[in-house]
Amino acid sequence: MSIPAGYDWARNVFGFSSLPLSAVFAVLSALFLVDILYNSLIRVPKRPIYNWLIGWGVLRLVGFVLRAVCLTGSLGSNSTLVITTQVFLSIGYIPLLKVFIQNVFIIAKVVHPKAPYGPIERLVNLLTLAFVVCIIVYLNMYFPDLPNPITSTEQTLRDAAYWGLTALAALPTLYIFRVLGDVRFTKVVTTLLIQGALLLIKIGFSLYKNYQGGLNDEIYFYLLTILPEFLYMAFYLLPGYFADLMADIAAGGEGGVKVELGSVESGQGHNYASV
Repeated sequence: MSIPAGYDWARNVFGFSSLPLSAVFAVLSALFLVDILYNSLIRVPKRPIYNWLIGWGVLRLVGFVLRAVCLTGSLGSNSTLVITTQVFLSIGYIPLLKVFIQNVFIIAKVVHPKAPYGPIERLVNLLTLAFVVCIIVYLNMYFPDLPNPITSTEQTLRDAAYWGLTALAALPTLYIFRVLGDVRFTKVVTTLLIQGALLLIKIGFSLYKNYQGGLNDEIYFYLLTILPEFLYMAFYLLPGYFADLMADIAAGGEGGVKVELGSVESGQGHNYASV
């Protein structure tokens, strides 16, 4: 059995269906990107974290524009265009994962200052890059080969990528949950916990789709994959809050926030219940 000429890859394989929703989220991505650019260039310049957030905005904007293009006319039958679109959509959240892990490292360095973080951070960066490459290679190997069943190589790439990225989101989230009661800057840590949960909702839905199928209505994609990302990003839209606080914690007090440890129970350290 072969794929017939004019086969709509966008709708039949990847489940693209709503051109208006694609356009709406392309506009939302553009608005978020403009706000991030304004924050990074005018309001709070010299915050390296914004480079990753800008990357998220660019990937999401391009992804949704391409998704809308795929739903225009017969362009959904162009398998190269559709797979390229799916690559952008599949890796678009990676900058958010990178920012989340980076922020967890900032907290960990305060809680456990003597741990060897350099090698761990380099390993995490290499693993993240490797998992992204696995996703790209998997998408470009498996879907052009349909309707043939998935090969062992393709399945290995898929499993390594999705389970690896799940671990990279889950382990820092568990760590933040563990130290929540051991630091005084509770609002910062609580925000990180919320962001970790949002990433896990997003990645968990991807795992479910890959291994169980079901929930094929496109609305689930937007509710369980895209909405968590925009909620995650909402913490960075206003300057002077989360990005600034994380930068000040990383600097050990530069910028006005002096970080001191101490458990809630012992009463040691400065009270950061309002941070």
